[in-house]
Amino acid sequence: MTYRRTSRAAGPVAPFGAAREGGFSLFELTVVIIVIGLLVYTAAHIFAGRIEQSQATVVNFQANTFARTVGNLHAARSAIPGPYVPVDGGVHVYFNENGWPASTLDGQSPSLRNQTQAECESLWMNLFSKATQSGENSKKSSELFKVVLKDRYTCRYELTGKTEGSYYFDYDVRTGKVQWQTPEQPGSL
Repeated sequence: MTYRRTSRAAGPVAPFGAAREGGFSLFELTVVIIVIGLLVYTAAHIFAGRIEQSQATVVNFQANTFARTVGNLHAARSAIPGPYVPVDGGVHVYFNENGWPASTLDGQSPSLRNQTQAECESLWMNLFSKATQSGENSKKSSELFKVVLKDRYTCRYELTGKTEGSYYFDYDVRTGKVQWQTPEQPGSL
């Protein structure tokens, strides 16, 4: 038996996956793109979860701070005679007939029967006008929340930039009770 030699010259064989002629194969590029896609997908879900968690923390923190402030003002009301309690910056906090903070607007008669959107806004702006988050370019606390008069007794403070009604806390001017709501869980103080 005789073997014939073909005219094709056999050159060195490149190992699997090695670059031929200075480039990558289509298979190699596809694998890299799939791996990068999986990493981005995983990182996005982890990051989104952290954002949700931080927004819930902001609402919880502000609700706790608001509840403590309102409670302190309620206690101060019994110790300071007159129709209002002075706070920083020359602001006067006016109280309703149950002794709970209802407004910081001068010249108005805060009453359980006529709580207004403006009174809810004035409480928020004047109690938290100087409160900021950490960071040089951060927004003021008063800009992070939208103020809504839920009913004639309840001021609602909603975190801006979220679906309406998902991150908020309510202040009931009849009882001084503060209740917060996030998608994870409701709470009251």
